[in-house]
Amino acid sequence: MRENKTIIFREDGLDHTKLGECGSASLPHDCFSAQNLGSPHRTVSSPSALALTVSLFLLLTAHVNAASFPCEKANTPAERMICADPELSALDDKLADVHHKALEAAADKKGAQQRQREWLTQKRDVCREAKCLKNEYKKRISQLEEEYIRVDSDAVQIRRYIGKYRRPGFTSCFKPGPSGTDVPSRCEIEDTLAITPRIDGKYDVEFSIVGANFHECAMSGIAYRSENTLRHQFELESFGSAGPAKKCVLMFEFDKYGVVLKADPKHPECKRQYCGERANYNGARFGLNEKQQ
Repeated sequence: MRENKTIIFREDGLDHTKLGECGSASLPHDCFSAQNLGSPHRTVSSPSALALTVSLFLLLTAHVNAASFPCEKANTPAERMICADPELSALDDKLADVHHKALEAAADKKGAQQRQREWLTQKRDVCREAKCLKNEYKKRISQLEEEYIRVDSDAVQIRRYIGKYRRPGFTSCFKPGPSGTDVPSRCEIEDTLAITPRIDGKYDVEFSIVGANFHECAMSGIAYRSENTLRHQFELESFGSAGPAKKCVLMFEFDKYGVVLKADPKHPECKRQYCGERANYNGARFGLNEKQQ
């Protein structure tokens, strides 16, 4: 009499063959019906049924894992489009991988997570067609990759410079003297710089640099990436003449020591847009050792 062999597939990836009927007392948890493909084990009683069930299982598994999230839980139009489009599914997987690497390297992990949530709600989920989604995914992947690639021969990476800097120092000032009149002195100051990535691929930049007698250079704006610098563009209105406004650029240059602020080399007068009479940001340096962790 021919023995009834039951072939059992377990989560360990090995084939386990036992004698007996599926569902018998000796196999209370080792078998399940072909209809229950979500359980950890399944039983096939013939080679043809085995091949059919394995094919069906692989097909369903490929569909469920077609994106970085469970497709059976897709509850937005964007997520449903991703699960229905192989190219979008591949982009979603790639973005998940790039974001994971970026998050591991990020100094401000909470900030990185928040920016990703903002991208999901403000960029991805507003798309109503596949073309829009593909464009947004490609831009987001490029943006994250750009933050973590080499930007010059010294392997300077822009992610090293993202954060807040505090640089204590001294400036010339006047303090009340013994006779009640102000006398020249030195006063403690603190210069600050902040560089924060945005979800559109640009950066929010802000600094405060104190000059003589507490005259200050201060700005807050948006900068874009250009090789190993961030560039903030602005216009300087012409004073005392009817000429056109000057097109100015304020640069944040990266090197292996830190960040250097540089005024527009073509228009040095552009620095007065953000500075008091006795203050100057050109050449101001913030070292990596001054970045707050």
